[in-house]
Amino acid sequence: MEYVLIKDIRPGQKNINVVFIVLEVGHPTITKENREVRTFKVADSTACMNVSIWDEPGQLLVPGDIVRLTKGYASVWRQCLTLYSGKNGDIQKIGEFCMVINEQLNMSEPNPALAQQMINQSGSGPPGSNINNTITNNGNANNITGQPGRQPLGFHFPLVVVICHLLIKFLFSASIRCIKTCWKKQQQLKLPLQSIIGMVMPIGIASGLDIGLSNWAISLITMSLYTMTKSTSIIFILGFALFLKLEKKSWTLSCIVVMISGGLFMFTYKSTQFEVFGFVICLLASFLSGIRWTMTQLVMQKSKLGMKSPIDMMYYMQLWMLLPIVPVMIWFEGSHLYNSFKNTDWNDVQTITMTIIAVFGSAIIAFHMEVMEFLVVTYTSSLTLSIIGIIKEIFILILAVEWEGDQMSHLNFVGLLMCLCGITIHTIQKALSNRNKKAENLELQVNSLSSNNFKTEEVIDTNLPLLTQKSTSLTNLLNAEFSSDEDDTVKHGENSTQILSNILQRREQ
Repeated sequence: MEYVLIKDIRPGQKNINVVFIVLEVGHPTITKENREVRTFKVADSTACMNVSIWDEPGQLLVPGDIVRLTKGYASVWRQCLTLYSGKNGDIQKIGEFCMVINEQLNMSEPNPALAQQMINQSGSGPPGSNINNTITNNGNANNITGQPGRQPLGFHFPLVVVICHLLIKFLFSASIRCIKTCWKKQQQLKLPLQSIIGMVMPIGIASGLDIGLSNWAISLITMSLYTMTKSTSIIFILGFALFLKLEKKSWTLSCIVVMISGGLFMFTYKSTQFEVFGFVICLLASFLSGIRWTMTQLVMQKSKLGMKSPIDMMYYMQLWMLLPIVPVMIWFEGSHLYNSFKNTDWNDVQTITMTIIAVFGSAIIAFHMEVMEFLVVTYTSSLTLSIIGIIKEIFILILAVEWEGDQMSHLNFVGLLMCLCGITIHTIQKALSNRNKKAENLELQVNSLSSNNFKTEEVIDTNLPLLTQKSTSLTNLLNAEFSSDEDDTVKHGENSTQILSNILQRREQ
């Protein structure tokens, strides 16, 4: 196997095999795809650079470890050359270095330039902080040494961010309702307390528990096991939809769900460690996700509450979601959040402002995304929404393979094909069922119109007198036995004329 030196690594390079030493370990970051990534500062005898490692391998490395990375790829992120671990790559610890007190490496042949950089950077931040991006690849001519890059904001509190999003979305929905009331003079939906507690509160609590338990499960199990377990939510959604009679029982629908869930399992499969408690927590979150979306469909489609607007649904549901999330946040992030606020440099206005903007901007995105989700549930079904979420996962993988250099195994590819086939069959089935529903509705309308016309004719006929009814035998009988006054008058007039003409003829003779 051919290895490269860090100074020879260039942006866009793939299938990189390199051996390095871990200098610093950054804080874990949870992505929107619920994956954990850590950024490491590493070095060899020629240069130092950043390395981003996903999921469980990043949890095991500590400063001083000698690591061999295979089939990685390089890319520029935040003005710094960064090495990434690919899907088919391997990260293996092959030894340890003895770290001396002053944090300098005990190398047999130290690089003077690297040692000078380490001296210049010592004391620039607390141990374990995020990577200092001013240290760039010594062999990369595209990077400007010493130019400060963009630093991560360092706000590692996902549940706090979720709570901020819920509050902001509630304020947005309340503001929109007020605008409609004041400017457009539209009467807004007002639910009685009994309906709120009986219908909306269970959805909000299930949604909050789904989010809270999902974040708890991420801290207990690996990302691969989390994704595979979370894929079972589509099965729970189908089960609750059949139980609540939101979907019709059919073998086709069952085969679609099995195909998609099995394909997603193969799609994310890799060797992983199994942790029973974390698996149970994640499975419970999937169960609550099924309750969450099927109940949402029931309220927005079948109930008599009139909850057709996503804004009304968000207005009544967001605060109920806070009930289960706040205790989980206090349990997991309370002490860390307190220490973070205590140690925050409040004079750093730029970082504080950027953090607020990031949280507020992501809340706006989350607001629009939730509106779209409720619209999908209103006009289609919760099962369709779950399948659309799987399409998102597929696009993420395709983009990761094309742009980030991730590798896809044959098993992953087969799982991808199974997911696509299941989604295609579901789309065709939905189109055919919608066409059949339209045809049935049109036929019912035609039948109702024809039946109404027939009933109208019957009513008109029953109001006619007896002698004007359509009875041919009676008409013939009347014509044969009786004559009208007009007929008698006509006949009498004809007889009188004949008599006068006869008298005149006789006089002439």
